[in-house]
Amino acid sequence: LQGMENLTESERQTLLHFLVELKKYDQALQYVGKENTSSLAKQVMKVHGLEELISFQEAYPSPLGEFKIAFHHGEYQQAVDVQDMTMSPKLYKQKGIAYLRLDQLEDAKKMASEAKNDELNKKINEYQEIEERLTKINSQIETEKKSEDQNQSKIDSLKEQQDDLESLKNNI
Repeated sequence: LQGMENLTESERQTLLHFLVELKKYDQALQYVGKENTSSLAKQVMKVHGLEELISFQEAYPSPLGEFKIAFHHGEYQQAVDVQDMTMSPKLYKQKGIAYLRLDQLEDAKKMASEAKNDELNKKINEYQEIEERLTKINSQIETEKKSEDQNQSKIDSLKEQQDDLESLKNNI
């Protein structure tokens, strides 16, 4: 890796991509510096996918690697707890989705305002609509249960709607 300082930025990026492609992570880290492990983790994820990122993360831990792995494994609390990460619009979006999955609507909204992402805002609106519908259905179920001439088939139907909405909410 001698003579790197003479390369153009484009040549440097090409070389870095090549090193990641060949899984020469020690050399790539020497080149970018240990303080840039997260940017290397991002490239490993892009080039090789999640499984290779997991291996990379074990050898070269970084906040971004930790976040990506937790997020993709559905460990949302662990994902939102990751600190010291340089945030990009995509990361704000993913962190916002993680907050939604944890039912932390206000935190998700904060991420959306940072991400300036229409898709995340749409997901938040869907989430809020589903929550409102769930509240109404829960109220209807309680009312029906307290009713003197309780209609079990109506309660079952409402519970089915409730399950469908919960499923929708979990897939936002």
